[in-house]
Amino acid sequence: MSEGSSKVPWIIPIAVALIGLVASPVWGPPLCRAVRVCEAETPGGGSGPTITPPQFSFPANSETNIFLSETSGPTGSKLKVSGEGFQAGETIVISMHTTQVATTTASPAGTFSSVEITVPDQFGVFAPKQFDVIARGKSSIRFASAPFTVSG
Repeated sequence: MSEGSSKVPWIIPIAVALIGLVASPVWGPPLCRAVRVCEAETPGGGSGPTITPPQFSFPANSETNIFLSETSGPTGSKLKVSGEGFQAGETIVISMHTTQVATTTASPAGTFSSVEITVPDQFGVFAPKQFDVIARGKSSIRFASAPFTVSG
């Protein structure tokens, strides 16, 4: 292998990355204008078609609610969580603050009921303190929360 060809392996990935950035709908326009290689530029300073960034759409979030059988209690307490407004048949993850405490599946009507959870022991060091119980649909992005006060 000659001296010149030993540089090719690292030049190719850099060139590919730069081409990817210039072709990107987000980074491309500012980069191509900065190095004056925009395909749409004209000698008079005008520009061609505008690149529109991709549009994201989320499903309409129906009214999503959860209901707790208790609103306060010590760590180790058991309470039941019910909910409505989720996507039919989706997996629902139930968490207390950031700790997952249960999963369930929504009914064909988008509801679930009486899912028993236990208040995690680690929240006792913060007592008395309010934490949210959160139910989040894995495929619909729908969620709802309700407050629960850890008393000790």
